Amino acid sequence: HPHTPSRQPGERGGVGGRSGAAWIYRYAHPGLLQQGYVPRLRGARRSVPRCRARTNTALIAENTQSELKPVVHARGPQVGDQWLLYAVTVVVALGVLLVLDTSYAWAAVVNDSGRSYALRQAVYAVVGFLGLAVMLRTDYRRLRNISGTLLILVLVALCAVWLPFIGHSEGGAARWINLRFTKVQPSELAKIALVLYLARFFTDRHYSVAHRPHLFAPLLVLGLVCGLIEREPDLGTAIVVMMGGLSVFFAAGVRLRRLVVVVGALACVGLLVVAGGGYRGGRISVFLNPENDPKHIGLQAQRSGLAIGSGMLTGMGLGKGREKYYIPAANTDYIFATYAEETGFLGSVLLVGLYMLIAQRGFAIALRCSDGFGRLLAVGISTIISGQAALNLMVTTSLLPSTGVPLPLVSSGGSSLVSVLVSVGILLSIAHRNPAPVVQKLHGQPVSRGSA
Repeated sequence: HPHTPSRQPGERGGVGGRSGAAWIYRYAHPGLLQQGYVPRLRGARRSVPRCRARTNTALIAENTQSELKPVVHARGPQVGDQWLLYAVTVVVALGVLLVLDTSYAWAAVVNDSGRSYALRQAVYAVVGFLGLAVMLRTDYRRLRNISGTLLILVLVALCAVWLPFIGHSEGGAARWINLRFTKVQPSELAKIALVLYLARFFTDRHYSVAHRPHLFAPLLVLGLVCGLIEREPDLGTAIVVMMGGLSVFFAAGVRLRRLVVVVGALACVGLLVVAGGGYRGGRISVFLNPENDPKHIGLQAQRSGLAIGSGMLTGMGLGKGREKYYIPAANTDYIFATYAEETGFLGSVLLVGLYMLIAQRGFAIALRCSDGFGRLLAVGISTIISGQAALNLMVTTSLLPSTGVPLPLVSSGGSSLVSVLVSVGILLSIAHRNPAPVVQKLHGQPVSRGSA
């Protein structure tokens, strides 16, 4: 037998004996004689059951069933990311309450009912959550095929805001399209369309970020979209869209040196725009020198600072704030000031923490996504939501001059609320189709799925 030790000629016990026991661990060679009976390997006893071949993980789980901890199902939750959905729902609920709270003073100015603003905000929230559900059930990879068409429609809509019978202007800004039953802001839709286009462009096999001429087309589209939004005029939204677009460039692998050059060029263009005068130059001047404000351009920032400071630690209580009656646009751009006045420092930390959780979950979804299109899409959407929230909070706390950017999910406005909720639905779709690694505990030690 091949595993039976043999005695060779010249070894002890054989012909011409030899000292030592070197033969013990030697194996028989073909053609050599073996003295004595060679036992045959026996099969499995009847007490040992025969079974089908199983993986090591199944055998370990079967033999240690008493010590195995509960295992998380590999499919994951149906919503994709529960923490993201919970945080967004809480922020939207706070937004409806704040719109109801802050709209009474503004409703008295425009001869309207304060409840009507809150009711419209609630209707927009319902529409937004319906869009979120549709995006969740839709495979995000299907959006790749309609990204070009959606971008063209958005560009047409951005140009249509200046048409006489289609566009709608308020406060000298042409930012809306009048649909008779409601008004739509194309710049909010441009955020989603641009990120979809860039994510598809950089994941196309025909293009490479290392080839400099290939970057001309996406930079041209980015500049065109931001330029149309800036001319409405809406510089704040243009900055947010630019942030989202550049984040996709960075995540796609474009060299940081080239991005710095692009940002520097955009900064120079921005300085030229501000230096041209107008209301933007006045805002910058008042921001740098608040005491020199004969036209009361900085009234919002001053009242906002008073409201935030009056909140102290725990706030004055919901509905008991006073500065909302004096802050212009208290239910839109400066809604956080009323929230801070009525809930105090603790409430402000809670809201900021919710936005940080939304951003963290969005970027975590991007990190675990298995395909490039979904990864770039998640990075762009997360940057736009978190960047817009950060920009609004910095303006409200007088860290930046006024830009007119609403607080996402909170400020009064249907286009912004619906577009952000649809974007969150896309994030949840990516998370649902790229679940987090399943971790189970075996003998008290964490074991990743498949590693056992």
